[in-house]
Amino acid sequence: MGVKAYLSGSEVRLTIPLVGADGAPIAAKSIQFTVTNQNDEALIERTNLLNFTEGDTEANIYLLASTNTVSGDNLREVRVVELFVNDDVGTVRLEHIYAIEKEHILLEGVNSFQGYAKAIMTSMELSKIESWHLADKSDRIIALIQARHDFGALIFRQYIADEDQNRLNDMFSARDIRRLRPEAFRALPEEFKTALRRAQVLQADSILRTNEFQEYLEAGATDVTIGEARIVFNQVRKYEGQIDNRAMKELSRWVENRVRISR
Repeated sequence: MGVKAYLSGSEVRLTIPLVGADGAPIAAKSIQFTVTNQNDEALIERTNLLNFTEGDTEANIYLLASTNTVSGDNLREVRVVELFVNDDVGTVRLEHIYAIEKEHILLEGVNSFQGYAKAIMTSMELSKIESWHLADKSDRIIALIQARHDFGALIFRQYIADEDQNRLNDMFSARDIRRLRPEAFRALPEEFKTALRRAQVLQADSILRTNEFQEYLEAGATDVTIGEARIVFNQVRKYEGQIDNRAMKELSRWVENRVRISR
């Protein structure tokens, strides 16, 4: 199960079952808890859970919006709630992790080539992206961010050259597309940005498709039948950051491309 995400600035109410690692209920006498962020910085120091009554089977924790606000330029953060459950034997430590994120987690030129709404619009112009259509919003966003990261290994360049392939002038060059600042990304040719957006969705679909069947691949299965459909796994590669062929086709014009002109 993935980590649940809440909107930054939200009040969060958690209900955590008092169950040990062996699945047995914990007969708690008292509970303390702490809250830290992804950098192990304390947001709430160890304190008693005042609403707990001996005999309760769950811990109910209410966290204010101030504890759940993303700081600075971060788009997403993590909160780690640690319970210290005291019983007749000693103290059992339980942990609950959740995320907080800004309303628009995909920012063009920051961690994506397009916002989520634009990615949906882009996907409407592409065929055979079944895994994209089946995925929920959270998984799509994760795949889109990963897709942009995957393109970082490519060198994009377009320049004008004469008929002898002597370079005359750079139109643009991007050695690592991830390093471009938002204003530099916005200045790129529109045609190139359109290709990046199409490729990003196609790469995301490939990531989602591989993840969908990962457990079968790792188990060594050669195919699986779902309903009336049979999926052959020699058509599904284990995801290792490789660029999907369909995405690469969209980008091929812009990878070390030369535009030939006559003298």
